[in-house]
Amino acid sequence: MTIAFETEETVDAARTEVWARFTDWSRATQWLPGVSNVSADGETRDGTVLTFQSTLSESPGTFTAIMHDVVPLQKLTLTTVAGDVNVDYRYSFTGTGSTTRILLVADVAVTGESEPRAETIRERIANVESPQLELFKKAIESEIG
Repeated sequence: MTIAFETEETVDAARTEVWARFTDWSRATQWLPGVSNVSADGETRDGTVLTFQSTLSESPGTFTAIMHDVVPLQKLTLTTVAGDVNVDYRYSFTGTGSTTRILLVADVAVTGESEPRAETIRERIANVESPQLELFKKAIESEIG
C-alpha cells in the first residue's frame, strides 16, 4: 500500500470561502507543517508550480510541488518529487451551505535505493504532514469566526 495517511476535516465556512483561503498560497505557512515560505508561479491551475521552504531538520531546503487535477471548488493534487520519493497530496472539497468537508490523501511512491525504507518514509511523512487540515481549519475558523 502506498497511502501514507488519509485525513479529513469539516470547516464551518462555505466552500467558496474555504477554496479561496486554501489556494491563497501566501497563507499556506499557517497550515503546512515545517514550511516557512510558499509561492506560486501562477494561478491555481494544472501545471502551476509551488515553491516552498522547508524548516524541518530532516529535510531543510527549497522544494517544489506541481499542481494537477485542479477542479476549482472541488479538488486539486500537489505532487512533490525528492529523489526516489514521489508524493501526491490529493485534496477534495465537498459541502453545501456554510460547511465544507476537506479530504486529504497522501500517496507516497518510493523507488530505487530508497525502496527498502518505504514504510519508514511513509510513517515519517504521515507524522509530519497529517495535521495539515486540522491546522487549516483552526486558521480559517479563527479568521472568520
